[in-house]
Amino acid sequence: MGFYDTKIAGPMVIEVPPAGDDGSLNGNFVTLWQAALEDAGLLGVDKGLGVKFVTTPPGYTGKVPDGFEQLSTDTFTG
Repeated sequence: MGFYDTKIAGPMVIEVPPAGDDGSLNGNFVTLWQAALEDAGLLGVDKGLGVKFVTTPPGYTGKVPDGFEQLSTDTFTG
């Protein structure tokens, strides 16, 4: 379990590697209030192929780099 604070650090990158023969990493990403943002891994948006997320703070209007999925949050932490 990991936590983030975009108020201090700004947007944060989270990379979930692709599933391999030796297993996979599965996760769900939530806000401070445990409101769902996205799932990753075999049952997630990437279907086990791996994904790169950028978690952005409330009101963020900056550009998200190509190849990244934006997780827009309504809280600074999660």
